[in-house]
Amino acid sequence: MKTQSVITKFGDNLVTLLNKLSSNSYVIAIRQGFLFALPALIIFSYAFLALELLSLRSTVAINNGIWVNFLIYIYNGTAYTIALLILMGIAYNIARHHEHNADIDITSSKPLLTTLITICCYFAYIPPFNNYGVVLHASGLNNVLPAIIIGIVAPKMFYAFTKFKRLRINAYFDISYPMATKVLNTLAASLLVISFFAFLHTVSVTFNFRLIDSIFHMVAEGVPPAESGNLIRYLYYTVFRNVLLFFGVADYGHLHSSIELFSSFNFGQSFLMFQHFVFLGGSGATLGLLVSMLIVNKNNKLRWFAQVSLMPSLFGIGQILLYGLPLIFNPVFIIPFILTPIILLLTSFLAIHVGFIDLSDGGLAVQLLPIFFSGYTAAGSWRGVALQFINLIISIAIYLPFTLAYKNLNKRDTVKDKHDLINASINKFVTESSYITARNDSVGGMAQLLSADLRKAIARNELYLQYQPQVDVAQLENQRVVGVEALLRWTHPVHGVIPPPTITTLAAEGNFLSELSSWVAEEAAKTLRNWRNKGLTGIWMSINLSAIEMDDITTAKKIIAILKKYDIPHELFRVEITEEMALTINENVKNTVGELANAKIPIAIDDFGMGHSSAIYLKHFPISTLKIDRVISEDIVTNQRSSIILDGLVDICKRLNITMVVEYTEDYEQIAALIEKGCHIFQGYFFSRPLMENDAYDFIIRNIEKGKLLVI
Repeated sequence: MKTQSVITKFGDNLVTLLNKLSSNSYVIAIRQGFLFALPALIIFSYAFLALELLSLRSTVAINNGIWVNFLIYIYNGTAYTIALLILMGIAYNIARHHEHNADIDITSSKPLLTTLITICCYFAYIPPFNNYGVVLHASGLNNVLPAIIIGIVAPKMFYAFTKFKRLRINAYFDISYPMATKVLNTLAASLLVISFFAFLHTVSVTFNFRLIDSIFHMVAEGVPPAESGNLIRYLYYTVFRNVLLFFGVADYGHLHSSIELFSSFNFGQSFLMFQHFVFLGGSGATLGLLVSMLIVNKNNKLRWFAQVSLMPSLFGIGQILLYGLPLIFNPVFIIPFILTPIILLLTSFLAIHVGFIDLSDGGLAVQLLPIFFSGYTAAGSWRGVALQFINLIISIAIYLPFTLAYKNLNKRDTVKDKHDLINASINKFVTESSYITARNDSVGGMAQLLSADLRKAIARNELYLQYQPQVDVAQLENQRVVGVEALLRWTHPVHGVIPPPTITTLAAEGNFLSELSSWVAEEAAKTLRNWRNKGLTGIWMSINLSAIEMDDITTAKKIIAILKKYDIPHELFRVEITEEMALTINENVKNTVGELANAKIPIAIDDFGMGHSSAIYLKHFPISTLKIDRVISEDIVTNQRSSIILDGLVDICKRLNITMVVEYTEDYEQIAALIEKGCHIFQGYFFSRPLMENDAYDFIIRNIEKGKLLVI
């Protein structure tokens, strides 16, 4: 138990540390930036695999055929643009973060402009052509690290320069071209930041200094001498290869030549050992990570990601995991990414040293074979397969706890984001900039995904309604169901139950709230028609409409058309206006209310007491029902102020001939106190929780038959 407690504590501390590192704004920007390159990475990996299998990756010949050339063009179009895509992703995310947190200025709402300036800075430092017009593949994987650095530094410099008013050009265009004014005001700042990176390139050319070359030169100077033994040199190579890769340095060939690793050992044997027994699935031995992801993630996006990465990884192509997950700059995986190849090197070196496998006769052609096939071909026997299997199991065992930690971090972040999203969705929004789907953080990302999923859920009829009875209680011994409220429900396959306020907010921001409200009204009317066909008459149905829907001039017409379609008496279909969002009393709202009232459709105010304009509603609208919110009803027994407020509301309802429904009634003492004050229609868990259509029908029928409700 003590050991388990220590392990648990260590795991918790590790998760906390990793969570802190992962929440760093620059780490987040880098990881989000890599997502921009994910489609290109997947396409590149499969094109690379196809060309490797054909042994034609680097040679374009006319007689190779149109399809081979087609694959090569795809390879070139993705492999040599990945660094640029990563740069754009990082710069764009930093710009969006700046836009979200900064005051309105000349760069606000212009993340695209910042991204374009950053691209100019990148090519000023790493030109795409040399002086002779030769393409340098400046945006390939070999320049990921400069892309990351420039993607962070250039936007920060750009925003710093734009803050200086003296650098702004006072060029004002016609009011119909406000964008031109903002763009030209950043001209001086753009010039300075681009010039800075051009100056750095000039210095590097003048003094023959290149960042990547310098890194490899420092690594080469530290190579252990030949007399230290091959194992020490191999360990040095393995550690620095993976450390450099983790920070975006991916020039493998340069690394090999710089440290002169294989000068004292058979090159073919060394290559086979690393390629097929150490780096299983690519650098970092990421095939073990891939399998651990499939084990841990049963049904989510990471499992899909692992499945997409599987085929290239079997052939040792691990770029999808490396740059797509990403592993680069991912604090969760830095330990296993470096440790796993070291352990596999030790097992492989030991297997060769003791004679378990012999790679001296192996050929380089086996690099085109998948795992196990390559092991058998390289070693010339089943022992190569056995060693690969042992190393794979070891790599899975090392990666597994970190994969679990990564899953837990994602789960924790998802729960927090969902909580923040729900809280944000109940607040009123005034402009598009305050939409939750416009936020530049993980909450905004979740909101955007949920909004897209919600639209699909409506089309697939995945939403549903539950019905909570409203009970008229003249006395506790005489309880009668008089109506039900239709409550919208959506259970997301990943994020679980999504509250109704969040659903309506997402629909409103996605411009399909009208579609959602039509679906709710149709389903509620259909249910009421089904009940009436079974002989259940005299029960009213209530639906909720938000302030935005009341501002829609088509709302009343749609509801009236739906009632006509299902032959529902208008007086039995109530519209509840929710108070979670301020309702502006304009002509559209007045017309909507007027049409509903003229059609004899009762109008109720929902959640009265927690909203924005309660008194205004009573003054301007022909309200038939007032629903008292829990802020007043829940502590009516113990809070004298709530009791006094309720007395006033009861008197108002009597004077205005308004029916009062008290919500959130949950215990006998509360209901007895409410009855004593003159309340007699209740809705709450004391009588029934929200029920599915058939269960609600059975509940009402039991009430009719027995004359008294069963508390559920």
